[in-house]
Amino acid sequence: MDLIKINKQNLKEILKDIEEKLNKRKIIVYPTDTVYGLISNAFDKKCVNLIFKIKKRPTNKVLPIFIKNFKTAEDFFILNKDQKKLIKKYLPGKVTFIVKVKENKKKYFPDGVITKDGKVGFRIPNFIFLNKLLSRLKFPLTSTSANISGNKDLLDIKEVIKEFKNKKYKPNLILDFGKLKKSLPSTVLDISEYPPKIEIKRKGAIKI
Repeated sequence: MDLIKINKQNLKEILKDIEEKLNKRKIIVYPTDTVYGLISNAFDKKCVNLIFKIKKRPTNKVLPIFIKNFKTAEDFFILNKDQKKLIKKYLPGKVTFIVKVKENKKKYFPDGVITKDGKVGFRIPNFIFLNKLLSRLKFPLTSTSANISGNKDLLDIKEVIKEFKNKKYKPNLILDFGKLKKSLPSTVLDISEYPPKIEIKRKGAIKI
């Protein structure tokens, strides 16, 4: 695993480097507005499968994704007026929304990201560095915590390095932002049948 320490001076150069690595199907540990996460091309089946191996994640637990803006959500997902209003209320931010994918867009999402009944969990982050990266890419990113499944979410880069050291499958690159501010993971809401109902799948950083 390579390690790069991030600062204001190397930010622009790092963004370009990360963009190139993601285009080459690399898996990267990256800071988010909640915890350290594993990011890669969410449209690429090989990348998605590798993240499952790195995390030792059960294959029936699909990965949520990061998207760059609300327009992307409108392009890919089936959203009525009420759903759009709810999404705009909480995003960008720490809420992951589970929604239905448009029939003609399902082909973009590999197994491991889309459920058997055609749903995807997404959010727009509120973290400048990550948002700048997303704006440069032509694909969404996987949005999952940088830890072995079942272990605690990680805020300290030293713990992240220790988590994957000597493992058979590991990230290609770790970006060092030091210790992140304490935060819960995102709240997960299933709004695929809204209205009439909203289902809270995971309580997290935002109280609904």
